[in-house]
Amino acid sequence: MVAPNANTAPICPAASSNAFRAAAAVLSGCAKRLPPWHTASPYVAAAILFAIVLIGFAYVYAFGVDVPWYDEWIVPILMQEHARGGVTLDFLWQQHNEHRIFFPSLLFLGIALLTNGSIFADMYVSQGLLCLSLAILFAACRRQASLRRALWTTIPIALLLFSLRQWENMLWGFQLTFIMVVCCALLTFFCLSRLCEDRWRLGFAAAAIAATIAIYSSLQGIFVWPVGVAQLVVAPLNNRRKTALLTAWSAIGIAEWALYFHHWHTVSIHPTFQFSARYFLTMVGSALCYAPQLALAAGILLATLTAMTLAVVGYKRQWQEQSFWLALIAFAILVLAAITLGRTGCGLDRAMNSRYTLYSLLLIIGIYGIGALQKRSEPRGISRYLARITLDLAVFGVAACFVEGLTVGQGLHDQREYERFLLYTSDMQPDEALTFFPLHDANGKIDVDQARRVREWISVMRQFRSGVFADVDWSARQELPNPALPIRTSPTRFAIDPIHPIYYWAGIDVLSISGWAVDFPANAVAGSVAIVLDGKTYPAHYGDPVHDVATQFSNPQLANCGFRCYLLLKDIQPGDHVLTLKIRSHDGQSVYLAPHNLNIDPRFNGIAKPRKKENSQAQSH
Repeated sequence: MVAPNANTAPICPAASSNAFRAAAAVLSGCAKRLPPWHTASPYVAAAILFAIVLIGFAYVYAFGVDVPWYDEWIVPILMQEHARGGVTLDFLWQQHNEHRIFFPSLLFLGIALLTNGSIFADMYVSQGLLCLSLAILFAACRRQASLRRALWTTIPIALLLFSLRQWENMLWGFQLTFIMVVCCALLTFFCLSRLCEDRWRLGFAAAAIAATIAIYSSLQGIFVWPVGVAQLVVAPLNNRRKTALLTAWSAIGIAEWALYFHHWHTVSIHPTFQFSARYFLTMVGSALCYAPQLALAAGILLATLTAMTLAVVGYKRQWQEQSFWLALIAFAILVLAAITLGRTGCGLDRAMNSRYTLYSLLLIIGIYGIGALQKRSEPRGISRYLARITLDLAVFGVAACFVEGLTVGQGLHDQREYERFLLYTSDMQPDEALTFFPLHDANGKIDVDQARRVREWISVMRQFRSGVFADVDWSARQELPNPALPIRTSPTRFAIDPIHPIYYWAGIDVLSISGWAVDFPANAVAGSVAIVLDGKTYPAHYGDPVHDVATQFSNPQLANCGFRCYLLLKDIQPGDHVLTLKIRSHDGQSVYLAPHNLNIDPRFNGIAKPRKKENSQAQSH
């Protein structure tokens, strides 16, 4: 026991009771000033929705990199053609793999002209289209429920729509094409679901325009038209008007299908058509998990929930009332079936591609929307239980994918940061290094002359100072040090990771040289790092995160002091070599040198081993 302090006065029970009552009165007064829950609830739901949307934009900000990758080369191509005055209808209409991307190409060109060819901007526009899609889904909820209920019902939909399982659609600017199709499809289905005797002209026209944009944004858009036919069949219109609108819709759809497939051809590198139920179900469940086995199980469960939901809607004869949500389910199934037909031959791993999860999410949203928006007056039935199961499954999937999405995003960011470096230093890189940017010809085959084409488009980016050439501060860290710079005599700090060969794209064996370096006397990051091997200087990418160094030196500004460089093994003969780090000072006015002996032993199949342990200080030699 602790002895009481003689200098401390005893506590009076009456005084303690009075203090408690006073505190309770203050809290009660504060509670009375707060608005009632039914008044504050919509604001709370709106704040949660805003936070979810903000996560999507923050994800792009944190992990997006302004560098073209695969199909994103369309941006410098469009800029080049625009400079030549060659952006014609024929140019915009040409087939891109299986797709006609007429409207996205116009959007890509407009964004490029406004932002000087920024790929980053395409990612943000994709987020904007997801926001527009969310707004349409909220409007559909609001049509069937009160404002408060619609806002709270939209929160799980927002979690699905901005799930980090969609990392590829968020961090690959070209996926704007897929998101554009979905956004236009949602607008089409919403307009058709609101057709009535008093308001049908504007709704029908808006639906037809949105469907036209969808079909000429990506191949998946062709399915908007047949789903629209089903919606018109159940629309609350008299038979005469319904027949007229069905005839007009079908005629426009058939004409646009015919135009789409005019001079259309299959891509030679893609497999022949075949359908696999396992592939289809795995793709359906891939929106909720990263593991193929779990995705297959989730796909089977979602397929069961879909069948049960459709059975309940049919039993209650709610085809008209649930027209919008049923259209989402039908569209998602048609698109996923088409992808399965065209990609099954690529292997089951392709079913887990992040880019396809957008259509799987539409299926989940459709099931959830039907059950969650049942009228309050109806008895609690199987629809709500199905919605609850779907909600639990969706929340679990989104939560499980969140951490994995951050990990994938960081890995993709690091990969594309180096690719960004390769583009900027392309004049000093061999042709093999540019195979990081695989290109396809009109038949889908890898372009054997891609290095020349990449260099040509890089010159366009350099001319317009776009993309990798727009960030002046970043560019300065990638420059080779001036050979005339004086050599510092004071030591600095650095470290070299174990040097080893790795296998890279297109069968290229490279020597990986990485580590970290700082300007220790200046207590700051270095100006840049270069690798000198046998007298030849190679640029190294500088600026990778190395948080241990910041902790070691108690300086958070040293967090991004990592470097890496990949040298072609075929250009390095077995035997002894001299490898020197050339570390430019933070102010760029001098350099530190750190020489090392390196031995490449042919008995170890090109494995490079340092002959001595790397030093932690560098100075003039």
